[in-house]
Amino acid sequence: MSADVFAPAVFPRLRDTALDDERDRARRRGYADGHAEGFRAAAEAASATAAEAEARRAAREAELRGAVAQAVATLQTAAAALTVRACELAATAQDRVHAHAVELAAVILAGELAVGETAATSAVRRALAAADDADVREVRLNADDLAVLERLGVQPEGVALVADDELSRGDAVAILDDGFVDARIGAAVERARQAVAEATP
Repeated sequence: MSADVFAPAVFPRLRDTALDDERDRARRRGYADGHAEGFRAAAEAASATAAEAEARRAAREAELRGAVAQAVATLQTAAAALTVRACELAATAQDRVHAHAVELAAVILAGELAVGETAATSAVRRALAAADDADVREVRLNADDLAVLERLGVQPEGVALVADDELSRGDAVAILDDGFVDARIGAAVERARQAVAEATP
């Protein structure tokens, strides 16, 4: 047996300080470059996300503006149509009121003239009032009205009263030297209707 004692072998460490420094610098550069690259990528991603969000917001805003404009246009169209319809209804209602007023006047007049004496005397008065007395040669009346006037002793001076079977009770026609005056009730009502129609816008 040998008397030599074994001891661990220690090799000297070969160390190059410059190389170590370069490695440290390279490591730091790598970290810095990686950090910068990551920061750039994150900034680009954030910018892209912000751009997409802005585009979506602008699209929503444009869509909303379009919807509001469409709604306003629809309301304006509806308002214009409603105005036109309201004017039409008002005009129709006014026409009906006028027509009913004329009809009511005709009914009231017919009721007033239903009494024989009133119908006969009113007919003569209307015929004479519609023309200058000097121009009236005769007044044509319904035969029943003429009989009432004869019974009452009504005879306008200088004017002949003549029965006319074509005339209704309360009607009269004044015959002039150069024409005639239509004093019939129906003709007066028709003239009133025409006047109302012409006066209505």
